[in-house]
Amino acid sequence: MYTKYINGAISGNQFVYYPSGKIYNKSIYKNRKTHSSTMYYESGQIKSFQPFKNRTANGVMTYYYKNRVVKTEYPYKNNELHGKVMHYRMDGSLSSVTNYIEAKAQGKYQLYDSNGKLIGEGFSK
Repeated sequence: MYTKYINGAISGNQFVYYPSGKIYNKSIYKNRKTHSSTMYYESGQIKSFQPFKNRTANGVMTYYYKNRVVKTEYPYKNNELHGKVMHYRMDGSLSSVTNYIEAKAQGKYQLYDSNGKLIGEGFSK
């Protein structure tokens, strides 16, 4: 692990490595606060990206398949899931959508086949 400190405060990039020496995680700090975190497959491809604001998850956390296609998108607001969570297949086609409000699945969810046809839906309370 490599971490940079300025005047006793974490600043800049922090790296965590696989035993092979390749980057496993890179976190960026600004003003002692996490700005973003990126995880990598050992091949060097991005596995996930998470933006932060004021030390809390804010924005869309995105996971990727090894083929660089988006796997899942998790919207965060103030460190809680909030918005539509989107799941995709390895070919990039949409698999499901679930709505979250303050970290709880609420409202309509939808399931899709590999051709994009709606094959199921329901409601979460």
